[in-house]
Amino acid sequence: MPAHPLPVVRAPRRGPGHEQPPDLDPSTPAPMPSRDEARCCHSYLIQGKGIHADLKLLNRGGRLWVIKDFALRSWWIRWTIGLWLIHREVSALRKLKGIAGIPQPAGRIDRFALAYPYADGSTLERTSPKDLTADFFTAYESLLEAMHARGVVHLNLGSGANVLVTPAQRPVLIDFQSHVSLPRWLFRLGNQLEWLDFRSFNTFWNRYLLEQLRMEEQRQRPGNACPPPARAIPASLQPHR
Repeated sequence: MPAHPLPVVRAPRRGPGHEQPPDLDPSTPAPMPSRDEARCCHSYLIQGKGIHADLKLLNRGGRLWVIKDFALRSWWIRWTIGLWLIHREVSALRKLKGIAGIPQPAGRIDRFALAYPYADGSTLERTSPKDLTADFFTAYESLLEAMHARGVVHLNLGSGANVLVTPAQRPVLIDFQSHVSLPRWLFRLGNQLEWLDFRSFNTFWNRYLLEQLRMEEQRQRPGNACPPPARAIPASLQPHR
């Protein structure tokens, strides 16, 4: 089965993959939602239970914010797991500030909640391979490289639920609760962990390639009018033989 080559040491890539999507422009002034706004928001994306936070969608002056909030969990969850996970995620988002594909601006509301701008799109998990383009995977690969160059490994990309596909075919990464941040002198361990993120990338890249092969077979059948692909696969993403 064709597969994308796995990384050894990655550096951030410059070019089209690092253009800032307009819906994530960090230059737009946008103060964080307040605790009162978070408390009064009853539009749930996910209503958390047990040790899981509530995920809310706040419409604030026409701008949509995602709020991750542990405030309604039991006191011991708030002051242990909740406090720790909010700190971890805010720390990761700050380290990745300025990278296209990372929700920005993002920050802490209080000890138990954080907020970041909502990005329109569907999860990679729920997106059919035939609805993806090679440009998306080029940008996704660049995003992983830029993230790893900052010393951050996501570690929770396997299902595709934490990768959003925007209408412009750009990737957005969310939910950094499971991330690991390592100094560059631990590069050997870092390379092994980075491989886990790229293994998740390979899973969806291979599904896309198989879908392209299936469509090519249909086009070659006599009397089949299946249209050609909209974009060619870039040379940098061609499967190595």
